[in-house]
Amino acid sequence: MASESIKNEDQKIKAPEPVIKPITESSRNFGNILKTMNRLTSRRMAIKVALNLWNIEPEIKPDLEIINDDQSFFRRVSKENNLLLRRIQGNLNAIKKLNLPVILTVHLNRSIPPVYLTLVKIDTQKVTLRGGKQDISIELSPVELESYWSGEAYVPWKNFLSLTGTIPIDCPKDSITTLKMLLRDIGFKEVEINPFYDDKTRQAVKEIQKKYGLYIDGTVGSTTKIALYNEKKVFKRPHIVNATNSFVR
Repeated sequence: MASESIKNEDQKIKAPEPVIKPITESSRNFGNILKTMNRLTSRRMAIKVALNLWNIEPEIKPDLEIINDDQSFFRRVSKENNLLLRRIQGNLNAIKKLNLPVILTVHLNRSIPPVYLTLVKIDTQKVTLRGGKQDISIELSPVELESYWSGEAYVPWKNFLSLTGTIPIDCPKDSITTLKMLLRDIGFKEVEINPFYDDKTRQAVKEIQKKYGLYIDGTVGSTTKIALYNEKKVFKRPHIVNATNSFVR
């Protein structure tokens, strides 16, 4: 019978090493900065910054560079570096709750292709973005950002416990068992360890979904997995809220 305590030692990511901070630009120049960027160069730097925050130095192979679809590019690069990718459409409050670095789709003008910047830090007064040709850092208010941001974001994330499929719709039974072990570890002691997705399990999942402002249906897809992993504090991952070290190699 599976142990109720999940072993996390193999899941930990090495502590990030500090590097030189990128060039800081004033938000007053944000529009001009966007004018200097292009889609392909910006997406490459954006995914590089995001993966750096996971303490990964990505190798972006030439065959990935030629992928035209940006979402496919981000997904392939993430996969090559042992991460998954979740596309979300929402607002800054939703991103703040997920508390992971995200790649934002930014438009100077909706008639031209977008560019991409990585959100690396957020608080009530300002957000910090990184990207561009020289990995610049830009601080601006949420209101200023929303003038350019489409609401679309890409979240590289790690499936620490290899929870497979959408639970319980299309998953193996061991994913249900592992999910239940995780739920018990984060405080839902009434959940029994077995491969059956019962009412107590569904209710526990709904409570997590409510806490994170997600659609409440009691099923566990990618975004709910991210929320569940956030509850398990031993999993090492970058943060954008109260971020103390946003610049890692």
